[in-house]
Amino acid sequence: MVVIGEIHIPLGALRKRKGELLQDPSAPIVCYCKTSLRGYEGARALMQMGYTDVRVLEGGISAWPYPLES
Repeated sequence: MVVIGEIHIPLGALRKRKGELLQDPSAPIVCYCKTSLRGYEGARALMQMGYTDVRVLEGGISAWPYPLES
């Protein structure tokens, strides 16, 4: 799946790769993974880093209702 502006960062590398994220801490960010557990953990980490508009794709990619591009 490709989303415009999407950056893939594994949860374990999130803090080290913070510089790759949006520089505006109020810009919207959506975290996701396959089922949303790591997406939730990533969102919590981003909020601790000062990002204020962080959301989680509930149910993860498994619950995405649209066809995925390869």
